[in-house]
Amino acid sequence: MLEELLNSKMFWLVAASITGLTIGSIIKRLRHGNHSSTAYAMPVIGFLLTILILKFAKINTAYFQFQYTLMGVFFIFIIALLFGFMMYMFNERKISYAISIVFIYTSLAMVCFYIFYKPEQKINISNRPPEKDVFLLLKKEDAGYFEINQEGIGYIGSQYFINGFRPKFIDDNKNSYAPAAFPNIIEIPTRYGLAHAIWFRSQTNTSIHPTLDLDMLMEQGIVKMEELKFGDLKETGK
Repeated sequence: MLEELLNSKMFWLVAASITGLTIGSIIKRLRHGNHSSTAYAMPVIGFLLTILILKFAKINTAYFQFQYTLMGVFFIFIIALLFGFMMYMFNERKISYAISIVFIYTSLAMVCFYIFYKPEQKINISNRPPEKDVFLLLKKEDAGYFEINQEGIGYIGSQYFINGFRPKFIDDNKNSYAPAAFPNIIEIPTRYGLAHAIWFRSQTNTSIHPTLDLDMLMEQGIVKMEELKFGDLKETGK
């Protein structure tokens, strides 16, 4: 129950808002300011949302690295500067420019966090040899199997494949180490058509291209052809 709660974007939005409003009320009481407690709370909420975005949100369905998310935060700030100035002028300078910027930034950050938040998904690599790459093959059905076998094969449904997730590798036996943290979306040609997968490169693999003979694995019965989704994802509507 607690794990599900901590993996919910609404929990973090509510927690950031309540924390910000609480701190804003304390600041107002200590400073005896003319502004409302909400005005004091907005910078705090904006700061907390920035931390949440950097930790829980990834631009482009969670497959870009951290620096791209950082760039996203920078663009939010630039947009807040521009729209904050417009808001400042529209209100005939009755509201300060700083408050206008903070209001726009916090609002945009809240929206971006809600849109780009990615849930955590545990990937069990206990059965995988350390030198094996991890491949999550796209299935026809939306349910995936995140138990990685000895060939480094697992399965992923369309929802996680398209929308993205934050991978967390679990090794019950402590006999291997996690692959590279950032995945790659790849296409694998087979005799049945184009298969799709998310590829996590092992830390011992220096190749920039995946090595997976999917036809051989299907012939051996390790991978079932009828479970996979083949073809151009654009044409099939993903």
